Amino acid sequence: MKQILVHMILIALVVGCTGPSPRTPIDPADDLTEADREARVVALLQPVVAKLTDLAGEKKIGFGQFLKDGRDFEPAVSRYVISRLTKLLVAGGAKLIERRDLDKIIAELEFQLSDLVNSDTRVAIGELSGIDMLLLGTVQDLSLNVYRIEIKLEEMQTARILMTESIDLDRKYLPVKFGGK
Repeated sequence: MKQILVHMILIALVVGCTGPSPRTPIDPADDLTEADREARVVALLQPVVAKLTDLAGEKKIGFGQFLKDGRDFEPAVSRYVISRLTKLLVAGGAKLIERRDLDKIIAELEFQLSDLVNSDTRVAIGELSGIDMLLLGTVQDLSLNVYRIEIKLEEMQTARILMTESIDLDRKYLPVKFGGK
């Protein structure tokens, strides 16, 4: 009887020691290829792109900057999201205005959003640039692992907000050079 008890204790110890180590959790994102990561990001952006394409129709969209917490330009994440949105919008048939042509217009637009300029001047900027709608955004750090991307589509002539959407983007799906892990 003692011998059976000793064997049971030994078996329990051996089984307990061979299980997975709690100190080395396996993250499924570690095994993803770059193509898999890209597919996850595209899947998050696809519903937003569908709404943008539907709202824009034949109108021309210009990209504004995506600001970090609404204040400072967030270059890495902003470039990454804008490039993916651009690719998806073009594939969906949207008409886009080149980003490089907008930098001067954006600076003027920021000035116009102040109380110093009236709405008539804003309409003139839209007419000069050929932009019917402006796509703006913000990037917020929700945690060490997640960015919240807020996307807003604004009509140039009226400054009316046509759409706002937000997505939570896990950094593990971003390439390192774009703020990923």
